[in-house]
Amino acid sequence: QYVTPRTGLEGRNYKAFCGFCLEPQIWPDAPNRPYFPQATLWPGAIYHHVTEYRFRLP
Repeated sequence: QYVTPRTGLEGRNYKAFCGFCLEPQIWPDAPNRPYFPQATLWPGAIYHHVTEYRFRLP
């Protein structure tokens, strides 16, 4: 929120308080595509997943 306004990709202006959201989810239409990763967590099953994001500001 304290980033100095900058010109970004394709000339877009990134102003103070601008942001974005990353929402990891299942693959779209995964329940209907058997070759996609399983989207259903059955009772008694264990689910473990790690998501890591790394960012660098110039």
